[in-house]
Amino acid sequence: MFQYRKAAKADAQNIAALHAENWKLNYRGILNDDYLDHEVEADRNKVWRERFATPRSDMSVILAEKGTELVGFGCIFYNENEKYGAYLDNLHVSREFSGKGIGKVLMSMLASEIVINEERQDMYLWVLTENTGAIRLYEKLRGQRKEQLMEKELWEQPVEKIRYYWPNVKTLILDQKLRNS
Repeated sequence: MFQYRKAAKADAQNIAALHAENWKLNYRGILNDDYLDHEVEADRNKVWRERFATPRSDMSVILAEKGTELVGFGCIFYNENEKYGAYLDNLHVSREFSGKGIGKVLMSMLASEIVINEERQDMYLWVLTENTGAIRLYEKLRGQRKEQLMEKELWEQPVEKIRYYWPNVKTLILDQKLRNS
């Protein structure tokens, strides 16, 4: 059984570790290998420490845990884009627990946060085209493909990515019974 809760400042290091690990596993050959081999942990630690040191009022981070182990997390920023609404900045599940519905529950909980905290009820995200597991999830959750483009990311390395959009996040909210299964 998995537990879900809002993240706190003390969770920053564990979030950063899972974030870095997933990038190493999923973005090898897409992002700079030297960065993934030598810098990703320090970089993700810095990002998450800063996010929790001076948290934005429009940020929400939900964790998925099994016992005391962090197995997934999602981060949104409300009303980030005038056209597409809230921005799902991160959704990560550890490889060991991938395919067990954690991503779906995290999406549901983040959608609930949007409904509670924002007038707008839409959300978008960007996913790298090579991240086929994530794309399968977003397609299953009926995300609309809005655009696909090449853009320079870390180290000015060009990557191809897709924008997915949900015009009404209420469609993502699961029944409470399903969250606990």
